Amino acid sequence: TGDDYRDRELKIIKTGYLSLETEHYDDLVTLVTQQVHVYGGFVEVSETYTNQYSYFDSGTNKRINLKNGFMRVLIPQELFYEGFNFFAENGEVVSKRTNEADMTKYFYDMENKVKNLEVQEERLRALFDRAENITEIMQIESELERVRSQIDSYTMELQDISYRANMATITIEIREIQGKDTIRPVDDNLWQRAKESFTQSINGLIDVFENLVVYAFAAIPVILIVLVIVIIMAFIIKKI
Repeated sequence: TGDDYRDRELKIIKTGYLSLETEHYDDLVTLVTQQVHVYGGFVEVSETYTNQYSYFDSGTNKRINLKNGFMRVLIPQELFYEGFNFFAENGEVVSKRTNEADMTKYFYDMENKVKNLEVQEERLRALFDRAENITEIMQIESELERVRSQIDSYTMELQDISYRANMATITIEIREIQGKDTIRPVDDNLWQRAKESFTQSINGLIDVFENLVVYAFAAIPVILIVLVIVIIMAFIIKKI
C-alpha cells in the first residue's frame, strides 16, 4: 500500500531510438550485431534493402548501390546506456531518443490482483465441491473460467513487463551515404527523364486546349438560346 512498492524490485522499461548515417553500411551492421552478442543480448529484427541512390566507385570501377536498414536489438537493461552510446559513436547521428517507463506500481498492483483472484478461485473450487445440483455446478464453473482467464491474462502481462524490464530495446535505423571524397556521376537516364517530362507537359497543354474546344462547341446551343431570349426581352422592353 502507498509507496511501499518502491522497497521492492523496480520495473523500469528502457527503450532507445537511433537514426544513423554511415559510409560503410555492412561494417556497421556487423559491428552492431557482434557488440549485441558481447553484451549478452540478441538481434530481434534486422532488415536491409537497396534505395534508389547509387554512385560510381572509381577504385573498383563499379556502380555501388546505397542501402537502408532497420535493426531492433535487445540487451540487458544495466548495459542500456553503454550500448546506446557505443552504437551512436559508430555512425553519424541524425536523431536519437531514449525513454524510461516506470511500470513498478502498475506491476505490483496487478500482482496483487492476481493474488486476490487466486484466493477467489480457491473459494470457488470449495463451493464447487459442495454444489448439490446441476445449476449450481454450471454457475460455479462459469465463474471459475472467468477468474482463471483473468489470472492467465494478468500473469502473461506480468511476465512481459518483467522481461522488458530486464532486457532494454534499442531500435536503429541505418542509411548508407556516399563517401565525401566520391564524385557522384550524372544519372545515365537524366536526359531520358527530362525528355519524358517535357513530352508530358506538352501533352498536358494539348489536352487542355482540346477540352476547351470541346466545351466551347458544347456551349454553342446554350449560347444561342440565351441570345434569343435576350433579343426577345430587349424587344419587349423597347415596346413597353
